[in-house]
Amino acid sequence: MVLAAAYGCASVEPAADKSPAELREEARELAELKAKRIRAAFAKKGPSSEEGFTFEGSVKPSAYTTERKRALRQFRAGLELMYSNPEDAVKQFNLALMNAPGLIEARYNLALTYYLLDDMTGARTELLKAIKAGIKSTDVYNALGKTYFGEGNLKEAAKAFSYANSIEEQPSTLVNNALIYQVKGMRDKAMDYYKRASVLDPDNPYVDFNTGVLMLETGNYEEALERLSRTEKLWQTHPRAFSTYVKALCANGKVDEAIGLYLELVEQRPELVYLYKDIAILYELYKRNTEKALSYYKKYVSLGGEDSEEVRLWMELIEKGR
Repeated sequence: MVLAAAYGCASVEPAADKSPAELREEARELAELKAKRIRAAFAKKGPSSEEGFTFEGSVKPSAYTTERKRALRQFRAGLELMYSNPEDAVKQFNLALMNAPGLIEARYNLALTYYLLDDMTGARTELLKAIKAGIKSTDVYNALGKTYFGEGNLKEAAKAFSYANSIEEQPSTLVNNALIYQVKGMRDKAMDYYKRASVLDPDNPYVDFNTGVLMLETGNYEEALERLSRTEKLWQTHPRAFSTYVKALCANGKVDEAIGLYLELVEQRPELVYLYKDIAILYELYKRNTEKALSYYKKYVSLGGEDSEEVRLWMELIEKGR
């Protein structure tokens, strides 16, 4: 089966703390490498070769039909558009399915595109059609679980993730099962799944992040710091991965090191407005340096931080207490 990308973990952290935009960005990041490989494969095969495709409902004929050739060209066009123009990708995948209703790859990638557009209902509809057609793979059930998870339906998400895991254990399926238990407060069960994911993929920063978050929650600060130190490759693209590592540093009494990392990052990425507020919080709460805290709060507000009004109230309280 040719797929643009499999859905990865449900989130880098419990989905209740993440916005749809962050979930979409994660899906893009996890998918991009595989999508590039698929495009390279297409370049070698040509736009309408049926080699490697799954058509539902009949044995592939020896001669390609005009409709199927057209469908494969439209499918390829959809793949090319998924990340740059997902709305047009939806149109191309639907056209491909009109010409070849049994082209399972088009249906799966149409579901992924709906997911990128935050249309969980559309994604789930296409995934259920793929399952009904007999495509009961780990990727499909993992993806189905993500659509439920994104809407907060933990019961159905758990069913889908568990079924995916029963077909084949993968780091993403194990992490997704762990997230369900973590959100439910069943930390021992969650940790068991994270450990199994680590065995399969010991260098996966998403597994390390989620494990580190759970260790912080349970007060295991030293091991949390060790785990979170392995997530550096996520820091530029996932702000919460960086800020969580900083929390672990502070929990272990390494506040100066935490501030130093923030100052380095703000020098490299001054456009990341949230950094100024985080630095201010560290100076206020851990260093008791209200002068430094105020200077960074003011910088955050001047750059239009999203909760500037609330931060202004903090600044007033600090001024009154000086």
